[in-house]
Amino acid sequence: MCDREMASNKPGTSGLGVKQSYKDDISSRIFNTEWIEKFLCIEGKKSRPTCLVCNSVIAVPKKFNVQRHYNNHNDIIEKYPEGSVKRTEYIKKKTNSLLTQQSIFTKQSNEKKDMVLTSNEIAFLLAKCGKPYFDGEIIKKSFDIFAKNANDSKISTYVNDISLSRNTIMRRIDEISSDILKQISCSTTNSKYFSLALDESCDITDNPKLSIFIRSVNSKFEVTEELLGLDDDLIWSKLESVCTDGAPCMIEDLCAKILKFDHVLKSVSRCINKIKARPLNHRLFRTLFEDAINESGELLLFCEVRWLAKGKALERFWNLKDEVIEFLEKNNELPDECELLKDKSWLINLAFLTDILGYLNILNKRLQGEGNLFPALVGSINYFMSRLRLFEKRFSKFKEEEDLNNLFINPFIIETHDLQKYNPNMQLEIIELQSSTVLKCKYKESSEIIEFWKCLPEEDFPELHNVALKLVCRFGSTYICEKSFSRMTFIKNKYRTKLTNSHLKNLMLLSSTKLKPNYEEIISMKQIQHT
Repeated sequence: MCDREMASNKPGTSGLGVKQSYKDDISSRIFNTEWIEKFLCIEGKKSRPTCLVCNSVIAVPKKFNVQRHYNNHNDIIEKYPEGSVKRTEYIKKKTNSLLTQQSIFTKQSNEKKDMVLTSNEIAFLLAKCGKPYFDGEIIKKSFDIFAKNANDSKISTYVNDISLSRNTIMRRIDEISSDILKQISCSTTNSKYFSLALDESCDITDNPKLSIFIRSVNSKFEVTEELLGLDDDLIWSKLESVCTDGAPCMIEDLCAKILKFDHVLKSVSRCINKIKARPLNHRLFRTLFEDAINESGELLLFCEVRWLAKGKALERFWNLKDEVIEFLEKNNELPDECELLKDKSWLINLAFLTDILGYLNILNKRLQGEGNLFPALVGSINYFMSRLRLFEKRFSKFKEEEDLNNLFINPFIIETHDLQKYNPNMQLEIIELQSSTVLKCKYKESSEIIEFWKCLPEEDFPELHNVALKLVCRFGSTYICEKSFSRMTFIKNKYRTKLTNSHLKNLMLLSSTKLKPNYEEIISMKQIQHT
């Protein structure tokens, strides 16, 4: 007979016997309350017995191990016999003492955790406000001053336990940024659709920076709008739209055929640069024409990144054109430009271009602002179109989607003869929606349009629900990107030119995020790494 067969025939080694033996062994490793009186031990962490005599922890909660440890305390066994009143009082006294010690250690551990939490929250606050890393040390010194004047030594002890050094703040910000990026990734993965807004600018060291914001929406119409990392993995099939700064293309296409566009702008740019780019000329111009400048504002340099800034620059130049001519003629500068500034036909072109860019500025401001839904911005586009009928072809795309936007804003005003503009499934859903008295009441009671779409049953109106989700997740403008560049200018200023790209990205992310860091997870991971 082979060894395998012999082994299988041994008692207690069958598959069933092994499983039964394992269950019995597991059941015997559970703390038994009888051991408190019999072996002078109580249940500790993870059901491990803790000796009341020497405070030792018995690794394996088996009766044999507990009894063997108990037999080492012969003097206690003789002094406090089992079942005696003395033994009961001894158990009560030692139990209270042990629990008190454990509570002290737990309290100290919680206090340390609270200090780490405080350090993380202060780091997040500094990043949110765009402050330098070393401002954490200033905050700590401020706490010290408060503790000193309050004459409270306990506050000083707590303050000393808060780590706010430059390197610590930098490390905390990096950890919080990783947590926020994880939340953004999770939100994007669980979203139904998302849209992107992109814009480009340069920092103080003239390095180009690309700002990408993502706006995602889930099936419950919960919108998340956050700065996106370039290394984030996206499910591109969920991409609904991309919003970019199309102002340069728009202005060129609209105006190039009507005006000598480059000729006008280049001449104006040379005049402004001659005055503004040279400090001496700038000071002289400001001194000579102080009253006019106070009334109209100073000349502005053209911003090549944001073309809509040219509208304001041209407006200032138009208001100060007489002063510019006088200044250039006195200094014998730019004679050709001076002649153009006196040419009526050229001035008409300049005036018209100034007006056009002015209207574009008005449109741009109306498209800006946080939380603006795309359908609500269509009205601003229509207003602009009514003023610029000459360029109506440029806005044909908005007309194509006007029907969907009207449906989103008020689905109850769609007339029967207009239903053919929508697909057959949507037609049936619109009819059903308009026939529902309950949904009509909900629409009237909703303070915001999106609140109505949230309460619309997805299972009954899948097509309408899907269209509404797509429209909600769209960006109306690149305002949020422009806002981030203003924030970048504040964060990476002339005193922080050595700020690395990774640190700048983290600071930009935390300064713009609306999400709350998961401090519990951050701290727990830090504790795991520490141990």
